[in-house]
Amino acid sequence: MAENSISYSQFSMYMSCPIRWYNDYALNKRVFEQSIHTIFGTAMHEVLQNYLTVMYSTTAKKADEIDLASDLQGRLVSLYQESAAKTGHFSTPEELQSFYQDGVEILKYFKSKRRQHFSSHHELLGIETELSVDIVKNLRFRGFVDVIIRDKRDGRITIIDLKTSTRGWNKYQKKDHKKTAQLVLYKKFYAQQFNVDEDLIDVEYIILRRQINEDSEWPMKRIQTFAPANGKPTVNKIGKLLSEFIDDAFNDDGTYNMDLNIDIPKCKDKWCKYCRKPK
Repeated sequence: MAENSISYSQFSMYMSCPIRWYNDYALNKRVFEQSIHTIFGTAMHEVLQNYLTVMYSTTAKKADEIDLASDLQGRLVSLYQESAAKTGHFSTPEELQSFYQDGVEILKYFKSKRRQHFSSHHELLGIETELSVDIVKNLRFRGFVDVIIRDKRDGRITIIDLKTSTRGWNKYQKKDHKKTAQLVLYKKFYAQQFNVDEDLIDVEYIILRRQINEDSEWPMKRIQTFAPANGKPTVNKIGKLLSEFIDDAFNDDGTYNMDLNIDIPKCKDKWCKYCRKPK
């Protein structure tokens, strides 16, 4: 197995801004800044993944007995305290309470609509399933899949990624390869790692909306689902982009190409702080 690895996050950052990628990864200047958004996202993932684990390992009735609001509160407080102890406070009690209340509403909606997404027709194949697949001789792809289920009626597998979002994804975000390529790559490498026919795999984003417009003319849902294009043409297209990234950014031995900064392209964001110098 190759010693060096890349993740979807690396690939996505390179597609967004190669200079930022070079600074964060090749030069190892990446600094992770914790925020209430990341804490909330982690807590919601854990609550829902625990619910699904109980549901499929025992019964849906047993899972429904879990006090999801209490579970969220405990995880949110614990995660925040753990992070704040390392970095200092980065939120306020009022903001934490607001995010918590949003999470409670999402979880209520999830329980009421759970059968639309996870039913007795499904079996749970994995939670936080690790993908680790050699791409080239000295480089492998690594990632973690939030939820994997299989339909017992036809054997189709669905790879699911849970996303927390303030208001959901609009039509432009749904067309953005930097967002949708994640599950396309997960499909490609899951099929390779577990020797499954790609044609038997579906992918879906389950987007958890913190805020909805109560005054909207049309009723808005707390949960938005989206299945990006993931047929062979799309898989091949994203695979080609990944190969181009590897060719540009890595040496044959799997190390970073430190000469990339000589002619590294700028991104399209005219306000990007990484590649737009102030006049």
